[in-house]
Amino acid sequence: MQISAPTWITAEEMEGNYWCSPTVFPQVKHVPRMRKPGTSGKIPCFQTTPGFFWMVGLWLAEGSYSEHASKVHFSIHVDEVSEVMERLQGIGLCPWVSGVQSSELCKNVNVASVALGEWLVQHCHKGALQKEIPPWALGLKRKWRQALLDGLLYGDGFKDKDVRYQDGRYKLSTSSRKLAITSRLLGNSLDYWVTCFETPAHEGEIGGHPVHSKLSYQVCFNKGGQGFNHYLQRYTRVKEVIPTNQVEVLYDLEVAEDHSFIAEGFCVSNSQDYPSAGWTELIETLKRGHEGAIWRSHGVTRGLRDDFYKITQDTPDNQWKVHRFSAMWRDTWTDEERQEKIGLTLSPASPRMLRL
Repeated sequence: MQISAPTWITAEEMEGNYWCSPTVFPQVKHVPRMRKPGTSGKIPCFQTTPGFFWMVGLWLAEGSYSEHASKVHFSIHVDEVSEVMERLQGIGLCPWVSGVQSSELCKNVNVASVALGEWLVQHCHKGALQKEIPPWALGLKRKWRQALLDGLLYGDGFKDKDVRYQDGRYKLSTSSRKLAITSRLLGNSLDYWVTCFETPAHEGEIGGHPVHSKLSYQVCFNKGGQGFNHYLQRYTRVKEVIPTNQVEVLYDLEVAEDHSFIAEGFCVSNSQDYPSAGWTELIETLKRGHEGAIWRSHGVTRGLRDDFYKITQDTPDNQWKVHRFSAMWRDTWTDEERQEKIGLTLSPASPRMLRL
C-alpha cells in the first residue's frame, strides 16, 4: 500500500479520507504516589505491580469512594467476590465484604483507606459520568497497561462470542464519554483495533419491569481491523460526515510547529487562519513592491491549506518568502526579557501559552 504524506483538511472534507489516533505515548518514569493524609509524606508504595493497576481498572468499572466513611467500594456480582478478594489481598490490602440492600446478587467489597480513595478520585475522578483513565497511564509499562485494561473489562466488559472474531473481541460498556475515549487510546497502545459506538437513551424492560437507559458508549477491542499504522499513528477511514446544525464553542490551541494536538483521541489542528479575502488583497499589494524583497508577516499562523499556506511554502515557484512571527515577537528582546514576558502571559506548562 502506497501512502502519501499526511496533511490537514477540514472536517467537512473528511468523508472517504482517514483520520488518525496515536498508538504510542510519552513514557511515564514515576507513578504518582499516594500521600499520607494530613502530611506531605508519601506512604509505602505497592503501586508498581500489575495487581495494583488491575484494581484501578476494576474501580473505574465498579468502584466508588465514600469520603465520610473513608472507604473504597467495589460493587460486584456474588460470583466474583472470592476472586476480587484474593486479588486485593495479593497487593497488600485488607478487604471485607458487605451486603447490598437492594440486591441479593450484588455484594460490596470494601477497603478502608483514605490514601487510596483520594488517589483514585484525584487521578480517575468519580461518578459514573466523570471517570476516566488518567492520561499519564497511557505511558505506563505495557504489562501495567494490559492489567489496567483487564481490570476494566472484568468489571464492565465481556468477550464477544461472535464466531467472526476468532482472535478475540472484547466489548466495554460505560456511561462516561471520557472513559470511552481514554479506553480507546489505551487499546490503541496495546495493539488492539478499537471502535467506539454511542447508544442513545432509550426505554426498555428487564424482568417485566420498565427501564430507562441513559446515553451510553460501547467500546470494542479487536485483534485486527480496517485501516493501517503509519509513523506511530493508527489511520482509519471516515465513512460519513453528518452536519449537526448546532453551534459549538471552538478552542484553538497554540502549539509549537504546526498547532496540532489530540482532541477526544484524534489528531487535529487548529483552524486559525488569516482571512482568505484579506490575504488575497494583501498579496496583490505586495506584488507591486520591490523585486526580491523579503516580507515579514506578523501574527499569522499556518492553517489548513488556505491561500496563506499555499503562497508561503518554500518552493521554487515562490516569487517571495514570508518570515513567520507571532504577534508578540520582538527581535530586540533579550533571553531574560523573553522569559519575563512568558511569565506575564501564561504559565509555560499551559497549552494556551503564546509562543513569544
